[in-house]
Amino acid sequence: MKNKSFTLWFSVWVMIALLIGCSRHRATGGDPVGTWRAEDGETVHFGKDGSYSLKAASAGNQPGAAEMTGTYTKTDATRLTVETASTERKSEAVYDYSVSGDQLTLRGAGTEIVRVYKRAGN
Repeated sequence: MKNKSFTLWFSVWVMIALLIGCSRHRATGGDPVGTWRAEDGETVHFGKDGSYSLKAASAGNQPGAAEMTGTYTKTDATRLTVETASTERKSEAVYDYSVSGDQLTLRGAGTEIVRVYKRAGN
């Protein structure tokens, strides 16, 4: 009986340890919905309706900054596919992303290019 009790408690502790460990490493991107601003002034907005817009910062934040609009989809918990609408052609880009508190990190899938944004408001 003593041996069965030990085995039961040991099994429970192992399961708890596994659950805690797995929950800390679970891949979740969070919710990118909202407006985000990079240190250089670039802003990106992800709408609840799947729309997105990006306004690149121009030198000295002068008028004339490049703007892009389009749609996005969350392809899984840590990946976004962004389709940019243009009169000339459509383009598609895939990003790994994560949201931690008020910080959004976008990384071009398969690249080392990383952009970090802070939540600007909604």
